Amino acid sequence: MQNNILKSYKNNNIIVIFSIITLLFFSLGFILAKNKEKECQKFLDNKITSNQYVYIEITKPPIPFKVTLNGSSSQNFYILSNSKHYYIAKMSLHTYTKLMTNYKKNKEDFSFKFEGTTKNIYETLKKTSIKVLNETNQEELLTNSNYDNYIGEFYIDGFQNPSFDIKLIFYLLGTFFFVLTIILLIEYFNASRNLKKILQKYSREELEKELGDKSTISYRESGTYFTRKYLISNVSGFKVIPYQDICWTYILKSKTKGVTIGKQVMIRTKDNKIYSIAFSQNEKLLREIIKKIYEKNNNILIDFTNDNLEKYKEMIKIK
Repeated sequence: MQNNILKSYKNNNIIVIFSIITLLFFSLGFILAKNKEKECQKFLDNKITSNQYVYIEITKPPIPFKVTLNGSSSQNFYILSNSKHYYIAKMSLHTYTKLMTNYKKNKEDFSFKFEGTTKNIYETLKKTSIKVLNETNQEELLTNSNYDNYIGEFYIDGFQNPSFDIKLIFYLLGTFFFVLTIILLIEYFNASRNLKKILQKYSREELEKELGDKSTISYRESGTYFTRKYLISNVSGFKVIPYQDICWTYILKSKTKGVTIGKQVMIRTKDNKIYSIAFSQNEKLLREIIKKIYEKNNNILIDFTNDNLEKYKEMIKIK
C-alpha cells in the first residue's frame, strides 16, 4: 500500500540498530584493550626480548631529545626514569602532554605507567642518549661500557601500543556509526516535524485515502506518487504539492569533475519554492515522471532553459 510511506516516518529501527552498533564498537574497544593490557609485561632486563609489549612505571618527568639519521628528518625520543633505572622511549605528543599534565598536578608523588613495544637501540640513538644524559646530569654518568647497566639493549616504542591500536580501530568504527546515528536522528526529527506541518494542512485520513486510491500511480523507485489531487514525494523529506501549484519542471544533473553522479526531477511552484520530487539514474524514468506531471497540469514549463526561466519569473511576478 502506498500509504505506508506515511507510516515509514514513524519507523526509526535503523537509528536503534546504528545506536546499538555504536555502543557495541565502543564496548568491544574498551574490553579488548583491557584484555590486551593484561598481556603487557613489566620491563625486566633479564627477561625482555625485542618486539615485546611491555610497561614501565616512571617517577620523573621525561628528558626530550632528537636523533637524526644520515641527514634525514629528526625523530623525537625521551629519556624516562625512576629510582632504579633509565629508559629510552618514543611517544606521541598526546601521551607526552598527558604525562606532563599528570606531573604538574602532583610533582611530589608523580607516577606514570608507560606502555609500548621493545625495539633494539641502534648506535646513533645510543651515542645521542649518552651525550644528552651526561649533559643533563652534568657528569659522565654514561659510557659505552656501562650503557647496558643503566639503560639496556632496548628502547620502548609507544607508537606501537597494541591496546591503544585496538582502541583506535574500534573507537574509530564506533565514532563513524555515532556520526551516522546523529545524522539519521537529525533527518528523523526534521522529517517528523515536516510531516507534522504537512498534516496540519492536509489530514492524514485525506492523504491515506489519496495514496490508497486505485487511480494513484506510484514510482517507488524514485519516491514519487501521483494521486488524484496531489503530487506526493518522499525524496529529501515528505512533500505534498497540488498540481495547480506547479509552474515548472526539469531534470537537474549533479556532476563531480564532469561526471554525472545523480539525476533528479525538480519542480518550481507559484510561491517560488523549489522541490526535488524524484531521484534516479534512469533518465527515461525521470522523463516519464515529467510527462505525468504535464498530464496533470498542461500549463507547466518543461526543461531548464533561459526562455523558461524568464517565463517563470513572469508567472510568479518577480521583477
